[in-house]
Amino acid sequence: MEVLALLVGFLCSFVTAVGCTKMVRDLAIRHELLDHPDLYRKVHEVSTPRFGGIAMVLSTLVGLGIYLLLALILDFSPNLPDGYILAGAFVMVLTGVLDDFLHLSVRHKLIGQIVATLIFVMSDVTHRIYLPEFKIMGIDHHTVAILVTVLWLLGIVNAMNLIDGLDGLAAGISVIAIVWFTAIYASQQVIPNTVAGIVLLGALLGFLVYNFRPASIFMGDTGSLTIGFFLAVYAIPSFNAPFYFSGTALADAWVPAILILGLPILDTLSSVFRRTLSRRSIFAPDQDHIHHKVVKVWGLSHLSAVLLLYGVGFFLGFAAWLYANSGGGGKVITLLIVAGGLVVFFIKLRVSRLPSTVWPSEHFEVPNERKL
Repeated sequence: MEVLALLVGFLCSFVTAVGCTKMVRDLAIRHELLDHPDLYRKVHEVSTPRFGGIAMVLSTLVGLGIYLLLALILDFSPNLPDGYILAGAFVMVLTGVLDDFLHLSVRHKLIGQIVATLIFVMSDVTHRIYLPEFKIMGIDHHTVAILVTVLWLLGIVNAMNLIDGLDGLAAGISVIAIVWFTAIYASQQVIPNTVAGIVLLGALLGFLVYNFRPASIFMGDTGSLTIGFFLAVYAIPSFNAPFYFSGTALADAWVPAILILGLPILDTLSSVFRRTLSRRSIFAPDQDHIHHKVVKVWGLSHLSAVLLLYGVGFFLGFAAWLYANSGGGGKVITLLIVAGGLVVFFIKLRVSRLPSTVWPSEHFEVPNERKL
């Protein structure tokens, strides 16, 4: 019965996202709430609405509501996210909405993100990444676990925000991540917030109908911040799966989550490294992200670049699943293959060597008319 309710919730979320995204897009166009290209940071060719995240959030709530209603009708205990997860997500959604409409400063946006993460982390010990017991200079592992978890949440939230640079990229990478997290949890018979994950998956796929190349609407910060928050929260059971740490257990807990979210993590780390070396603010915009480099260095079209990065995300997710379900030798081989593949990828991409440049016009695929 619960599987049936979950399937219905997924389908309702998908259908609602298709209809709601179109409605939000049309309203934004009517009121001229558009994101205009600038050929510096923004690489889209025509002015485009950026409020798709609102549609995704509303669609997810509809899917969860339908699932809860079916749980009451079919008389089973629903597996819904706890109130603190929803409260933190609400603050993150509010921060994204305010930024999409008012263009918040980096400081104000960060304040909203910190409040959202603290609501979640401070509410329950199970909302934190477990660490081995220790105490140094009066600071114990519980305090460090809070800090590590907050940094993880903030890091993934902003990583998803940074990787939202090509049509369909952030949404597609999020779909791939949710699928692999769910696959790992299923293989380990762990069911943490799976209902929310499946319902959000439906909303993302429905949004992709209009966000895939050529996109007629973007998710905006409402979408990227909310998705980043959920993915970071969804990953925490992966860190905590063993509930004890001895030998390789710590690596077993950390590696799968880091691999699944490897592409946005690597993009963020390379951005911080690149901007620090050039003595710029780490928040300074540029077009030297991994997705920009794939187009500029390899001369790929916008669509081909997105599909290639989908492939990278799928490869990392499969490696995470393989690692989580292999013995000691299999884990080592998996990590060696991943490390070798990433080294070759980054050498070919020359991430740290190309200077920041404007988006080359020869890589544009400018349509004569875009359907809105």
